[in-house]
Amino acid sequence: MGKGKERRFELDVVKFFAIIFMITIHVYEYHQTFISTIWTLPLILFAISVCFFLFRSVEDTGFGRLIGFFSTNLNKIFIIQWLLISVTVTLTALLELEFKLQPPMIVLLGLVYTAVALGIAKIIQSISRRRKIRKMKENGKEFH
Repeated sequence: MGKGKERRFELDVVKFFAIIFMITIHVYEYHQTFISTIWTLPLILFAISVCFFLFRSVEDTGFGRLIGFFSTNLNKIFIIQWLLISVTVTLTALLELEFKLQPPMIVLLGLVYTAVALGIAKIIQSISRRRKIRKMKENGKEFH
């Protein structure tokens, strides 16, 4: 077994509160009773465990690194997307542009915004990584 396969499943506080949050959303969003939430709890826990084990098997592949990049930079990607959307809305209001978009065009714009946000997040990550490497070299430490 390699070093990556010797991991244990640890339920930390963040994961615990994420599960509690999912259960709370399920109860109040779908107007379910507490009993029906307890009934669906095994399904939620099963889905989380399946995702955990599936990700462990693909985390060393390109797809796994992509999923890791998404989960690590999710907030950054959302913020960039909303900045792009707000700039677009502001410019259309300032330039007094009026147009109606069909649903396929809205989906296409969403994909373009997502691609641009991912590209900007990747650029920010590479700049941050270079700064970290440079700082470690200045301090005489090796970077792995």
